[in-house]
Amino acid sequence: MKALVFSPPFSISHAPVFLRGVVLGLAVLAGPVTLGAGSVGGRVVGWGSGYPIANLPADLTNVTAVAAGPQHAVALRGDGSVVAWGYGSGLNVPGDLGEVSAVAAGYNYSLALRQDGTVRGWGSSPAVSKLPGELQEVVAIAAGYDHALALKSGGTVVAWGQQNFGCLDVPPDLTNVIAIAAGHSQNLALRADGTVVFWGYGSTGTVMPPPANLTNVVAIALGTVVGGSVDTTHCLALREDGTVIAWGNNTWHKCEVPADLPRVTALAAGQHHSLALTADYRVVGWGYNAAGQCTPPDPLGAVRAIAAANQYSLAIIETLPPILVGQPAGRLVSTGETITLVASGNGTPPLTWQWYLNGQPVPWGTGPSLTLTNIQLADCGAYQVELRNPYGVARSEIATVAIRVLDLQMVAGLTLENPPGTALRVEWSDDLQTWHPLTNLVLPYSPYRFVDWESALHPRRYYRVQP
Repeated sequence: MKALVFSPPFSISHAPVFLRGVVLGLAVLAGPVTLGAGSVGGRVVGWGSGYPIANLPADLTNVTAVAAGPQHAVALRGDGSVVAWGYGSGLNVPGDLGEVSAVAAGYNYSLALRQDGTVRGWGSSPAVSKLPGELQEVVAIAAGYDHALALKSGGTVVAWGQQNFGCLDVPPDLTNVIAIAAGHSQNLALRADGTVVFWGYGSTGTVMPPPANLTNVVAIALGTVVGGSVDTTHCLALREDGTVIAWGNNTWHKCEVPADLPRVTALAAGQHHSLALTADYRVVGWGYNAAGQCTPPDPLGAVRAIAAANQYSLAIIETLPPILVGQPAGRLVSTGETITLVASGNGTPPLTWQWYLNGQPVPWGTGPSLTLTNIQLADCGAYQVELRNPYGVARSEIATVAIRVLDLQMVAGLTLENPPGTALRVEWSDDLQTWHPLTNLVLPYSPYRFVDWESALHPRRYYRVQP
């Protein structure tokens, strides 16, 4: 007979936005966003080139939000204090800001959203000199090149600063807005119904408005051009299913979203590059990469927010326990086959991996993948991987490895106990009524094991032994 063998059983861009009290699934809106209630903040890491990278403070920790501007960057710490670095008058943080809930960085200027819903600006820009004095009930801010936007609690948008190509001409029917983004002379607004509105330079076709079928959007980002043509702007949108849509100028392939991009939770846009934050806290970049702005340091750690401008990128690295995103899959294999079990995850370094078979550690299984060669029955069982760091442990689902069908011949055997030299006759029957001789034998020793090799061909046989 045959036997079956089974084994044992948040995004930040240079055009920042902050929303208080708004939750949009897994995505974080384009712009500076706090890391969440109870968070102690994280440290800021930067890559690429430019003043904000060359002058990045070494002690930039406990950061809950960060915004990237063309020549400087601004960070909000967990204690409500604001830090600015890089170049220009946007660095001169006022000493009387009060309680700040969000920050934004434009060209040579900065904005702060205070917890009382008012906006404060500093630096040399029309976005500061023309800041409306009566601006209240603001829940989000966005800084463009030399203009700015504010989102009010009722879902309407206010624009001020330098009027370039209609960037201050907020569409009169723009309501129910939940997120905003500002570029050089263009703006994006995300409505509560998941649709996107574009206005400013390129709204008639140069940059192109959002694709007609763009719906279910939960986050937006808009690149800012510095020292170049304003028609090189590109736009990014994150859909509810974690996919990314890009449109606008495609110089340096910045609108060509990688086909293998995993689920995304946040976006950021630089001048000629794009960034995505994946569900397992990794950063993926594409577009112009001459300064390395698309290539984050390795290892980077667990990223909770991203920002981009010009030729640089920023990330907030938070202290996180490990998380497993990719689970190993069980396999049904043939004897002698070679397979690889794969898992993926992230967390704050240092990270260690350990694979287990039926609860016992696999000596060579100390990475995110485990290769099994020349599989035999002893290799079958329940495989599981653990990802550890100093802050916790994550265990994967069980992946069962089993061999398909083994052609095992099952035969019957008798143990005969009589004095050596005893003559015996073995008979068989399939109905316990009629008996048939099987063999005559003289015991060479005792006990003696007799095997009926023909029994494999007979599903039922009974035996008796006669002297």
